[in-house]
Amino acid sequence: MENIPDILPGRCTNITRQKNNSDRVSVFVNGEYLDGFYQDVLHDFSIQSESLITPDLYLRLREKDRFYKLRHQIFRWLAVRDHSTGEIRNKSMARGYTGSEADEAISYFVSMSYLDDCTFTEKFAREKAESGKWGPAKIRAALSKKGVKKQYIDASLRGLFSNEQSSKTLLKAASGIRTKLMRTDDKLKRKKKLVDFLIRRGFPPDIVFEKSDDILRQLENEET
Repeated sequence: MENIPDILPGRCTNITRQKNNSDRVSVFVNGEYLDGFYQDVLHDFSIQSESLITPDLYLRLREKDRFYKLRHQIFRWLAVRDHSTGEIRNKSMARGYTGSEADEAISYFVSMSYLDDCTFTEKFAREKAESGKWGPAKIRAALSKKGVKKQYIDASLRGLFSNEQSSKTLLKAASGIRTKLMRTDDKLKRKKKLVDFLIRRGFPPDIVFEKSDDILRQLENEET
């Protein structure tokens, strides 16, 4: 349990904006510094000059301030890149927040459409597929690690690796090692290198085996 300052209960005598963080203010009770809070916290509890701050109210202010602190942190994470809700939850808990605190903050961002696992998953899968370096298995594993639900992963991969699309994606991935492959004169060894490479990239073995001969022919034609 948090320590209760000895000056409580008492009346708020001054509220000043902090120099290093304009979102936060310093609260004084009976002329003495009490604590720092986000301005939104005081607004939520209608705290102003002459407001009576009891020990119980102080604890509620601290709890709310903790929520706003996490919310500001999540905004910073999202400013860098898109995240899944699972990533945000894990990052929040790594900073010492409880699962329920993380879930409460996540609910706010979901309600504001700042977090959307469906949109995040579709974008992530599409970008990785279009890069030509990731197959469906690798994409699925990465999304699972980010805490994305299976239903979203399945939906995002559907259509990205159709028969026609798979051929294009496999060829694009294989083009990255074309020079290395062409140095191998033995065609069986060349094919094995190609197959091993594509499977490591997360492409389904059955599709790789089915299309490997055609891909090799196209790569060989580029060489000539």
